[in-house]
Amino acid sequence: MSIVYQIVKSHRGITEIRSEQKKGTTFLLRLPSCALPGHLEWTQQHAVGIPTIDKQHLRCLSLLNSLHLVMMGEKSRKAASDILIDLQDHLVEHFKHEEVLFLQTQYPEREQHKQLHDAFLEKFVAMTCKIKDPTALPTLDEEELVRNWLREHILSADHKYATHLMQYGIV
Repeated sequence: MSIVYQIVKSHRGITEIRSEQKKGTTFLLRLPSCALPGHLEWTQQHAVGIPTIDKQHLRCLSLLNSLHLVMMGEKSRKAASDILIDLQDHLVEHFKHEEVLFLQTQYPEREQHKQLHDAFLEKFVAMTCKIKDPTALPTLDEEELVRNWLREHILSADHKYATHLMQYGIV
């Protein structure tokens, strides 16, 4: 196992070991398929066309990329706790900002969009709360869930409201 660990580490991969009583142990080995696997690159596709919101989305992606670097061993594990706190605070503020704009402009899907925010925050807070040790990390599955949710949320749900907000002069 130590040889496998060294090979995975030398290829900038990660190992995850999960053990459950009466179920056994699972070894998960992840090797990168590119220079920065999991890195979220900001593209024009992500832009909703509202500078304040685009700036907030960019900050979310940046924080997630920082967390990913910690998980890939590129940054100190101690940074993970600070990144998770910053990301949670930023998400709360960002979601509130969107929801205020929805209320001001009477966005017809504001309740459904708020429900998406609330459900995600509930999962995110639960994930961060279960990490008691400040040097502990979320699992790869949890980090991927957050990354995928955010990417899909921006590309689908957030793009839906952009035209509506712009019709009300929000730019």
